[in-house]
Amino acid sequence: MGLFKKKTKKNIISKPGLGFILLANKLIDHEKLNQDLKSLYNLEVMNYEKDEDTVSFKLGEYTIMYTVFNFKIPNDEVSFASQTNYINREAIEVAKSHNAHVALYVKGGVQGLALQMMWLKVVICFFEQGTPIGLYSTPTVYTLPEINEFKEIIAHDEIPVRAFVYLGLLKEKDLVSAYTLGLDKFNKLELEIIKSSHSLEEVFDFIMNCCYYIVKEDVTLHDGETIGGDENEKNKISITKGEFVQGDCFKINY
Repeated sequence: MGLFKKKTKKNIISKPGLGFILLANKLIDHEKLNQDLKSLYNLEVMNYEKDEDTVSFKLGEYTIMYTVFNFKIPNDEVSFASQTNYINREAIEVAKSHNAHVALYVKGGVQGLALQMMWLKVVICFFEQGTPIGLYSTPTVYTLPEINEFKEIIAHDEIPVRAFVYLGLLKEKDLVSAYTLGLDKFNKLELEIIKSSHSLEEVFDFIMNCCYYIVKEDVTLHDGETIGGDENEKNKISITKGEFVQGDCFKINY
């Protein structure tokens, strides 16, 4: 793909898969979930345990745990998060209308992309039930059409990076800034572009392509390297304190 001047791979310690499935009602068919995991992804449920509304089981080396709650996520947390979804504004109504939710947690096994893909496959199987209406995964809310899009991407052996990495965009007059939230799931620093003269569409596509390559190839960037769409495009990157994200990030001069 030619995005980076050089790359280094290393073993990573990443975050577990975590998110909240928003429900129209509390009804969850646990047996159907197990069947869908098998039929969609050939995943065999093992060591199944259920204690009232909490379920745990194994999928290979991964431990899956979820709890069904018969109430909305409190404190308007989801309503606030839904406003960050600028791709599908229906997320705002989804946040308002959910009446129950599932807290889903996935850990163990191979870390990084493999773990996050396992988490997403379980999410998708929940949505086969019909009662889920959205997914709250910090910092945003995804709608049913977006989950179906992620499902189709997986079916074509591709990686739905937008399911794991949120891309924030800001426009001030004719300048565009952007930042990522979610690369830390793969033990990577977030990315920022500050006041670019490129269009919103160009900035979105560029930084999303960067995220795809970083996630797919487990790329570790270094201060002072360059990044671009091909060997002739060299945009300098530098480690700096984030303007939109906490802590250090890679700022791209794009």
